[in-house]
Amino acid sequence: MTLVFGERSGGRSYWALDVSKPNPAEWKVKWHIQGGTTGFEELGYTWSKPFFTRIKTGSSTSKEVVIFAGGYDPMEDGFPEGFDDQNNNGKWDTGELHGVTVGGTEGYDKWNPGMNTMGRGIFVVDLADGSKVFTPPTAPMT
Repeated sequence: MTLVFGERSGGRSYWALDVSKPNPAEWKVKWHIQGGTTGFEELGYTWSKPFFTRIKTGSSTSKEVVIFAGGYDPMEDGFPEGFDDQNNNGKWDTGELHGVTVGGTEGYDKWNPGMNTMGRGIFVVDLADGSKVFTPPTAPMT
């Protein structure tokens, strides 16, 4: 039996524990996924509830997977206010139009959403080893 959980506002990780033994002292880490690493670059803070299912991998084969969303990006706190990043450097420079939200982070670039690289997408992961099976294509942001 496998227990999968995220860290919510505590981090950008998902963990899987083998909890097949009744004594918690005998539980073992099965796998660990860290956001910002290869294959999981866009994984944000892990607030998403993992969804467990089986997918077909061939005409007569299937695989147990866990599916979760791309997570939360604290840069979105000020959305939709941002700045017109005319030079595409991801920073608000003098002369670029700027919106202000009380309590917002003001780092979100609504004019160039491609500069935001955390919290987008959906991940499908092999329950057995934590390897990414695939990431469905992300819809263009407007």
